[in-house]
Amino acid sequence: MSSAKNPWGLDSTQAEQMVVACEQAGVKLGTGFMMRFHARH
Repeated sequence: MSSAKNPWGLDSTQAEQMVVACEQAGVKLGTGFMMRFHARH
């Protein structure tokens, strides 16, 4: 699994390229999102 923090790129084209590259390589892609300051957590 590959994990990325936001932003994934400078624009939506770069983000889409990252998604496509991971799909082609058979790699799961996830994003890290800090939740410690959210009231629910």
